[in-house]
Amino acid sequence: MEHLVFYVVRQRGGWGVEHGGVVKSGHKNRDSAIAVARDHIAKAAHRGHQCHLRIQEEAGAWREERSFDPKH
Repeated sequence: MEHLVFYVVRQRGGWGVEHGGVVKSGHKNRDSAIAVARDHIAKAAHRGHQCHLRIQEEAGAWREERSFDPKH
C-alpha cells in the first residue's frame, strides 16, 4: 500500500491541510486543521495506507511528526 503524508501548513490568514501538493482545506486555527488532517488519516489508514502527519509551527519550523500505523 501507498505511504501517505499529510501536512498542516501555515497559510495567509489561517492554516491548511495539504496532501500531494494540494491544499485540501483551509482553517482559521491550527487545532481545527489538525483535527481535519487526522480525520483524513483515519480514513486512509482504514483503507490500509500507512500515514504520517507533519505539523508546521507559526514561525515555519516543523514542530512534530506523528506516525499512524494502520495495523493498530
